[in-house]
Amino acid sequence: MTAHVTYGCHPNARLSENIVESERVWGAVVWGFGSQSSTFRGKLGLASSHVDAVMLNSTIYGDGELIVKNGEFVHRELQDIIDKLR
Repeated sequence: MTAHVTYGCHPNARLSENIVESERVWGAVVWGFGSQSSTFRGKLGLASSHVDAVMLNSTIYGDGELIVKNGEFVHRELQDIIDKLR
């Protein structure tokens, strides 16, 4: 079961053995499977384990609109934020 999906948007984060940093890599998408902590306030609850999968250079569409292309945020409504962060 999917516990969470995380979109990385920290311009200085680097892929490393530390998942807390890796899940923040600019343009990365992290899929968490298995147990879901009560801090997420979700309804999945506990499972026997949890694993995160980091995907780099992803392309993401939301409601048919391109948001991230090959790991770069491209949606026009995000441009001001992108300029400030990069």
